[in-house]
Amino acid sequence: MDNLLFILYVITTLMVVGVLPLLEALGGGSSGRGAACLADGALALVLAATILWRRLRWEPVGGWLVDERVETREMRVVSTTYYWRWTLGGREYEASDLMPALLCAPVSGGRAHTLWVDPGDPSRLLPPSWRERLAVYLLWAPVALFVGLGDLGWRWEPGMRLLSLMVSHPLESMLAIGATAACVELWWSRL
Repeated sequence: MDNLLFILYVITTLMVVGVLPLLEALGGGSSGRGAACLADGALALVLAATILWRRLRWEPVGGWLVDERVETREMRVVSTTYYWRWTLGGREYEASDLMPALLCAPVSGGRAHTLWVDPGDPSRLLPPSWRERLAVYLLWAPVALFVGLGDLGWRWEPGMRLLSLMVSHPLESMLAIGATAACVELWWSRL
């Protein structure tokens, strides 16, 4: 189910970002980009909720990075696959985590990392990269949802007023954004 959701998310994101704008540029008129953006934003929220649910419900265990394989194309890193090993209840488990190059956070081998595993099926893993994935989903979802709603003709008046205030008062806007980022970082570090 996880892989199916993620593949569906990748396909809809590619449709929203690449294929549908290209069809519109070639004279295809309205190609349903609003509905596709809404679907993409909704899938991002579902994936973010899945990660948070697992993080809050699954058990933390100490795990070790066993191996790391880097995939390159044309002298660029495309993705990295991390192989993890952990022990729970006297049994040893191993799983892999494929990370796109955009999300790769530095991972050091030889030291313990916190992995989150399903108590009902300890072979299921939420790897240390969950924070980066959650951040991408939570940053992309509002963008996709607002673009989708905008394409369907909906305008959020308070959002438009806030945007015009940010443009007319840049210093205060940067202070507010900085304070918000600090609060988010404090909350993030407690997860």
